[in-house]
Amino acid sequence: MSGTIVANLRPTQRNCILEAKVYRKWISKSIPDIRDIAFCCILIDKENNDIQANMDINNIHDFNQLLKLGMVYRISKFLCQEAQFPNNYFEFASHNQLSSRVPYQDENSKMVYPILTGTEVQLSASSASHYYINPIIPKAEQAHATFKEKFKSNHPLQITRHRFEDSEMEKQIN
Repeated sequence: MSGTIVANLRPTQRNCILEAKVYRKWISKSIPDIRDIAFCCILIDKENNDIQANMDINNIHDFNQLLKLGMVYRISKFLCQEAQFPNNYFEFASHNQLSSRVPYQDENSKMVYPILTGTEVQLSASSASHYYINPIIPKAEQAHATFKEKFKSNHPLQITRHRFEDSEMEKQIN
């Protein structure tokens, strides 16, 4: 019997066998008391479809020892449930896609140089997350050079602050 692919899984479907590779695995923790709540992993089938699998808290140590990263398993006797979707959406890009996506042209053929900013958004991660800080991306380096060249022609306002000799007087001014 050949395995079902992730794209064909449906909620409440029974008697399936999923052939998939363990891509990432981690123990999910509750916040703020940092206690184990589930064992989770990302599984990838032979057609590169992925799915997150969550195992019960009582089975954390069994599955963590049993499932090895990069290994392919035939998984059976599982329940497929509809996902609860989050309220926020972020369009992340994998590292190997960044060079083709930054910068880009909008619908008016204007070059767009995205910058991640924000005060109300905080990205959090699990042990399955990976961070890439200052990766070498040729197109991003080109965009940075273009930005620096534009910045050179329009210098920011230079402010010189003169300190008082008496620090008490300076406190009163500020």
